[in-house]
Amino acid sequence: MTDPTVTEPRYPMVRLEVAAADAEEIGVALFEHGASGVEEQDETTLERAAPGRAVLIAHFAEVADAEACAEATGGALGFIEGEDWRHAWKAFFKPTRVGERLWVRPSWEPLDAGPQDVVIVIDPGQAFGTGTHETTRLVLGLLERLGPEGARVLDVGCGSGILAIGALKLGAREARAVDVDPIAVRTTLENAADNDVTIDATTTPIDDVDGDYELVLANIRSPILIPMRAALAARLAPGGQLVLSGLLVSEEDEVRAAFDEVLAYVDRRVQGDWLALVYRARDAG
Repeated sequence: MTDPTVTEPRYPMVRLEVAAADAEEIGVALFEHGASGVEEQDETTLERAAPGRAVLIAHFAEVADAEACAEATGGALGFIEGEDWRHAWKAFFKPTRVGERLWVRPSWEPLDAGPQDVVIVIDPGQAFGTGTHETTRLVLGLLERLGPEGARVLDVGCGSGILAIGALKLGAREARAVDVDPIAVRTTLENAADNDVTIDATTTPIDDVDGDYELVLANIRSPILIPMRAALAARLAPGGQLVLSGLLVSEEDEVRAAFDEVLAYVDRRVQGDWLALVYRARDAG
């Protein structure tokens, strides 16, 4: 007989409706508030948001963290009941092809990879970058095309470390990753270990990063990225390339005007509302 005094476990969540263009940035902020996972729903998914809008559902391990997040963001605090839900959110994360060869999969999902496939294992955690967002996919696709074989790679604003991991699995000889958030650095190191690669990940400011790199990756929103342009350019080895992402198509003119001052424009790629740009270090003299 079931004991009527035993209640179902309750798992806290915070629900926010936001402009679709702001979903990535706000999702990152939710992780910073302690979310263990963030689902994004739009007009194409089960919880249909209005066109141009998105619903973010952030899940938390602790009620206090969820309450603090709801207060800070204006989101709605709620609870999901039932022991089975502890793992139900995993259904949202499946192996995803992000290029001709690259796949991203969570650790609990098997993948029958082909002999030429390159698989990155990333679990949703306390840092942005699971391979599902257009900005991350744009950079991973460009990594395949640019070919990082033998390159020294710098991942600026590394989040989960997915870009540095992808570069190493595609043949880069070494990777360094920096992020202002210690949680992102810790997550990058953990994900690197899970993928059997080594990344030098720290909170070193970009101005203090030493050495030069054949490939620099920066998936960061434009208000932060533009003031960093001189420091990013200074990190490039002669002939080195810089990949910028985290950019809305509507921001292209502003970003181009800033980076064209210090680097040579090479290419652009677009997915939906999001843009990635490729630059090359100018020849000396």
